[in-house]
Amino acid sequence: MYVLCGSFVDAKTLFYKLELRSSAWPWNWMIRAFTMMGWFDFALLFYFKMLGCGISPDKYTFPCVIK
Repeated sequence: MYVLCGSFVDAKTLFYKLELRSSAWPWNWMIRAFTMMGWFDFALLFYFKMLGCGISPDKYTFPCVIK
């Protein structure tokens, strides 16, 4: 919800408080938010951070990255 309203500070704060970061869907939402705002470099950085944390991309991750 914060992401869709453009409040990235709140979205990022909530993201880091989530215990569900071990699944791909919260990462996908953040990556999608960055691409929606045109921040493609941040989307790619977040994608690589996701991989670095050992999270496997799902079928929704790659389309979010390449938008």
